[in-house]
Amino acid sequence: MIYNQLKQDPYFRLGLLIKVLAILFFIPSIQETWFVPFLVNFIQNPSINPWASFVEINADTLSFPYGVPMLLAHLPTTALGWITDGIFGTNYFTGLGFRVSLLIADIACLFTLCELKNKYYKTLVKLYWLSPVVFLIIYWHGQTDIIPVSLLFLGAVFAFKGKLKKSITFNYLQRQRSQNIKPLFFENGAIYIFNCILFKKIKNRIIKPFEIFEMEKFKSIDLDTVKDLIHLRKIFK
Repeated sequence: MIYNQLKQDPYFRLGLLIKVLAILFFIPSIQETWFVPFLVNFIQNPSINPWASFVEINADTLSFPYGVPMLLAHLPTTALGWITDGIFGTNYFTGLGFRVSLLIADIACLFTLCELKNKYYKTLVKLYWLSPVVFLIIYWHGQTDIIPVSLLFLGAVFAFKGKLKKSITFNYLQRQRSQNIKPLFFENGAIYIFNCILFKKIKNRIIKPFEIFEMEKFKSIDLDTVKDLIHLRKIFK
């Protein structure tokens, strides 16, 4: 697994140490001004529309200009930090919780990239994980774009690793003319001819070896819906 490879990589460990120290000691003003107060208001005053709720008490419409997925991504660790602040009477862990969610997304990006290109994981660690640009955007400036990027990469992993449902007749990676696709047959359940003795034995009306009898399309309509009934009536008129 890629986790076992990365945890042994000295560059990954170095980058992780630097980023942990960054979220502990760097407190980007953009987060303290626009992002964390919005989440705290939602934690204290849950509502269906937290944006409208926040504007009522704070006229700054720039606060947290993101949608529900971003809110849900930041909420667990921020809420945990808020609870910790309440226990110890501090005002530090809520912001730390928010920054932890960015670190998690950053790690997720690296893991998904390495999962997609496993044999290049050492290069990815150096080019992405230790990238000063990524560090400045996430940990110094405090932007949260790493959340949707991590979701994008995760979707790519599912797509390229075959975890998504596949279409029988369509493959977006290997598009072809419909004339070149092999014929597909739909079992309409109209006629079955089988050996009764074998049917009783295996409890299945399709017994190998079997053959199919191809019927014309207009004779192969299943009567399942009102539309099917209307269509059949038109045929038999």
